[in-house]
Formats: sequence, C-alpha cells, structure tokens
Amino acid sequence: MPRQLPFLVVVLCLLFSPLRALGEDAVTDGPFRLSSNVSVSRGRVSINALHVPLAPLLQEVAQKAKFAVTISPVFSTTRVTVILSNTDVEAAVQEILRRAGITNAAWAYRKKPQASGKQDEWELAHLTIVAQGHGSSLTALKQSPTDRAKQEQQKNLEPGKKLLREQFHDPKSQQRIDVAAHEVMVRFDPKMSPDEIQRKIDRLHAEVISSIPQFGFYHLSISESDTVSSFIDKHRKDPRLQVLEPNPIISADPVSTPLNDPLFRSQWSLERIGASQAWEQLPNGAGTVVAVVDSGVDGRHPELQRHILPGRNIIEQNDDTQDQHGHGTAIAGIIAASTNNAVGMSGICPTCQILPVRVLNDSGEGTYSHVIAGILWAADNRAQIVNLSLGSYGFSRFLADAIEYAQHKGAVIVAAGGNEATQAPLYPGALPNVISVAATDIDDNLWVGSNYGEAIDIVAPGVRILSLDTHNNYLFATGSSFSAAQVSGVAALVRTKHPSLKNTQVAQILFQTADDLGGKGKDQFYGFGRINAARALRAELR
Repeated sequence: MPRQLPFLVVVLCLLFSPLRALGEDAVTDGPFRLSSNVSVSRGRVSINALHVPLAPLLQEVAQKAKFAVTISPVFSTTRVTVILSNTDVEAAVQEILRRAGITNAAWAYRKKPQASGKQDEWELAHLTIVAQGHGSSLTALKQSPTDRAKQEQQKNLEPGKKLLREQFHDPKSQQRIDVAAHEVMVRFDPKMSPDEIQRKIDRLHAEVISSIPQFGFYHLSISESDTVSSFIDKHRKDPRLQVLEPNPIISADPVSTPLNDPLFRSQWSLERIGASQAWEQLPNGAGTVVAVVDSGVDGRHPELQRHILPGRNIIEQNDDTQDQHGHGTAIAGIIAASTNNAVGMSGICPTCQILPVRVLNDSGEGTYSHVIAGILWAADNRAQIVNLSLGSYGFSRFLADAIEYAQHKGAVIVAAGGNEATQAPLYPGALPNVISVAATDIDDNLWVGSNYGEAIDIVAPGVRILSLDTHNNYLFATGSSFSAAQVSGVAALVRTKHPSLKNTQVAQILFQTADDLGGKGKDQFYGFGRINAARALRAELR
C-alpha cells in the first residue's frame, strides 16, 4: 500500500464489510481447479499449491494443523502459489499471507498440554483475516469466536463488569455515542454558594457521585425516570447550570494473548524509531515521570518493579492501582520496561518512572468523569507526560478544561488517535495541544484500522507490538493505544535529556524530527510523520 493511500476509496468502501467465517459455498473457483497438496506432521507443514484460492488453502492447512481460521469474504478471489517443505506452522501461514499481500491478520495462541512442572509453550489457536479498512483493532482472541461469545454473555451477567449505557447524540461531533446511563456532569454558576448548589441538586432529583469543587466539577446521578438526553434537553437553558454534559463511556483497546517467552517476537518497532541510538544520548540519573491514565499497572511485574511510583485508583478512591485488565500494564511496559537487564523486553525510556492512575475498570471501560479526575490528579502529582491510550467520540468541556489544566501545569499530553478507520475526531486526542497518534505497520504504511484526519499529529508503530501482560507475562498488541505509548516514551526521553523544556517545545521537537511519510509536511494520514527517537534526541535546541 503506497504511503499516499491512493486506494482510500476502496478502504472506506470495505469499512463496513461483515467479518464472518467463510464457508465452502462462499469461494468461487472460476475456470481454475484447486491444485494443492498439504501435509502436516508433528507441527511441521509441507505445501505445494499452484495458483489456488487463498480461503480453501488456509482452511485445509488449519484443519490439518488443528487451528481455526476466519477469513473476510473479500479475499474469496485471491489466489496464491506457495511451495514449502517441513516448515513450522506459523511460518508457513505467514508465507501464505505474504504471497497473498495480506498484513491485516490477528493471531491467537493457546497453551500446549504440558507435563506438570514444565514451562508453558504456546501454539496457534485461531487466525483472523479482515478486509482493509475494517474497524477491527486486530488483537488476538484467547478462544474461538464461539467460546468468546459465550464468555462475553457470562461477563455481562456478572455485576460490575459492564457499564450501564445509553445512546446520546453529541451536537459537536454529530456522532451517536455511548454514555453512562442516568449520569451527567455539571458546572454550576460560580456565584452559587455550596448550600445553593445542594438545594439545586435536590430540586433536580439528583445525587452527587463525586465532585471536585475547586474545578467546578460535579458528577451527578439523575432519576431513573429520566434519560440523559431528556434531562439535558429539559435543563440545558437553566442559567445556573453553566456546563451540563453527559458522561461518555471511554474504553481501551483489547490486548492480545500473552506469551511467556519474550523472545518469541522481536521488538521491530524499537529499531524502526531508532530507540537504541537515542539511549546513547541519555544522561545518568532518574528519568521523567509518565502518568499512565488507564486500567492500572501491574507493579509486581519484574520489568516494572523499579519504575512504579505510588498512584491513585480514581474509580474506588484508594491507592490500589493493580491492573486486572492488562491494558495499562501493556502501555507502561512499552514506555518503561527495564532495559539492558538480560531478561524480557526493552522499554523506550529505561530511566522513566510510571505514575499509575486507574480510571478504567476490569473490562477496560470507564467514563469521562473518571478520566477527568485522573488527569487532574496526575497533573497535581508531578506528571511530566500524561499518556491517554483511550478515547470516545463525544466532546466534553470538562475534559477540555482538564487537559488545559494539565498543560498549564507543564505536562505533555499524548493520546490515541483511534482504531476504527474513520476521520471522525476521537477525544481527548482531538483537543487542542494534545498529541494525537495514529498507528503504522511494519512497512511504515498507515495501519488499515487506524483513524486518520486533521486531528492526527504524528504516527508510530502499532501492529504486533511486544509488551508486558499481568502475572509476569508478555503479549503482542495492535492499535493506536500502543502507538501513543511509544510517542509518550520518546517525549519522556526528550524531557529526560532536556528537563527545562516547555511542553510545547517537546511537541515541536517530536514533530520536526519525525520521518515524513505522506505528503510534504503535515497530512491527514501521517500527521507530521513517524516518530524518530534518535533524531529527537539529537535535535538542536533553539
């Protein structure tokens, strides 16, 4: 795919293609006959396939190698020629996909049966191939789609696992967004006394869930007889309610299946952004404080133990920031996993400290009210970089004010650009002075699931990025969340080398030293280009 994306129209047309298993009746062999021979023995594959349709070939390999495969119907006419002998299953599948020109695939793994006491090993369990432009974040599944659907149904029955939600039409973005049911965010007239505010809340038949009075922020639950839309319509013209907003639901990318062997995949992204050359220019001593506003962080992971500061659990209003979802740990690992310690993986900023701020629940979901409070807490607790690998399409004045507050405190704010192949602005990334990050693949092309548009400032690798999982494991992840983490890591490197720089100067260095991949200068697909840590650390200050 060329960097200028001339096939954008095709990509957008395929955006809403359904993803389903491809049955035999979905493949048309045309005037050609299937000419292939596939044999599998002890995890090794031999293939002799001459100009055969991709789908039935992969189905045959999957059946004999005992893994599942899901293929988008758009590939029903794709043909490949592959000759392999005694090749590892995964390497064989990679070669088939390469011959078909496909990079958009998600890999899922399962543990091999092992005798007690032996180290865990993993094998391919499911392969998913989607059309370019599909909105999937392409992260691996731990079970087959059927098993996963059953698990999701069970999870929805468990209390506290999923947030209650309703649809709301956001007038600024013109999008229908998910918001927390029966919740609103309010700023009252600053002339009102606390007693007047409480009387007003009572008259609204509402209750305070949380508040930050010095910020003029009140998070309210409203009567169950009201929808959020009806409540806002009823009270939007009340002059005593200076700001009245819904509480949009915000979520993180899913994460991939964990792998216990960190050497199972190389960290291709570190070489691509020149991380090792950047490390040579770092001074000795403690590095920058990076707030990971997310699902928490597994501070017990050996790769992070020396890098974790005391954080805050905004959801439960305590200091327990342990990560039960995995997303925040993956973000923290990309930024600051221990480097040059002879084990595991390398983080981008090896001297950085992580300030965990838990705003997402065990399902990787949260609301703006928690994110807003998390940003304010991070800013007040000396965060120099704030990573926000989460997003929603709803604009919020409160969210914008929280971002502005953190910026005035000197923080560099980095956010994910989104994973739905749309140019709709994702917040908080689309807010002014937030560095919004899109994802690129191993060929420096915009990842097909990545958002694009005027809000995108910069890109970073975001496909099959190695990082940390909870319980001392490792994983591979795909999405702009993990691209944003890399930009946060590089921003932290710049601040570690030049601690007196203003946040705006750090951003300018990142933009000016990026490798321009699209049209000259800033463009809607790559922003200013792909992050380059080596050049950013060599940049001359003006």
